[in-house]
Amino acid sequence: MDSPPSKKASQQLKPWWSGRSGRFEPIFPDGPALALTRTHVALQEKSNELEFLDASYKRAQKAWNDEKSCLEEQIRNLRSEASRNEQNFRDVKDKKFQESQIFRLAEQGWASEKQSLQADFSDQISELKNKLDAATSAATTLETENRQLRRQLQELRSAAAFEDRGGAAAAEARAEEREALAAEEARAEREERIRLQSLCHELQARLHQVQAELSKEREIRSAHDHGALQNAARPSVKEETASKRRTRRPKSSKSASAKRRGGKSS
Repeated sequence: MDSPPSKKASQQLKPWWSGRSGRFEPIFPDGPALALTRTHVALQEKSNELEFLDASYKRAQKAWNDEKSCLEEQIRNLRSEASRNEQNFRDVKDKKFQESQIFRLAEQGWASEKQSLQADFSDQISELKNKLDAATSAATTLETENRQLRRQLQELRSAAAFEDRGGAAAAEARAEEREALAAEEARAEREERIRLQSLCHELQARLHQVQAELSKEREIRSAHDHGALQNAARPSVKEETASKRRTRRPKSSKSASAKRRGGKSS
């Protein structure tokens, strides 16, 4: 590293003559040659000082360029980070919007499914009520027929009293057989009516339970927005109800009527 010029060398830059006392007198008594040499030495020292200043300027410029490059790199990094943060913010905003759309669609789906379940249960209850009314009407008809058969039996017994014992016994056996068949049909109809009433009560209880579950599920979904996506893969209540309805489908009343027709034909 270059050293700065000394104070003594800077003082030697004065000319070798001066008019301090009103006339020109030489400053250096040895003559101008020595003064020129000293001036040359002072110029050399000034050149060294300029070189030192130039080197210092170059070092300062290099340090400034390095610092400028570092600052530019930091600015680029900050801009890149700001761009990433802005993109992340847009992604989060889009995700929130998609989640709100999914929740709205899920809520609409649950509302439509609830209405469909209510309509389905209403149709089932109406169908069961119609079947119950039909079974009640059939049971009433069978009871009327049973009373008619009993009157016919009494008439046959009264008529058989005037016949011989063999004919009376055969007629009485046939009448008892008809009476037993009528009693069996009446009993089957009563059992079918009781079973249909029990099934109707069970379906009504199931309807209330499903409505309570739907209300509770809707409250849970409104309290926990993210639960809607996790519960989307769960089987719906309508499918469970349909599977249970298939497993517990009541026997058709056609079997009882076919049995009655088979008994009458026999």
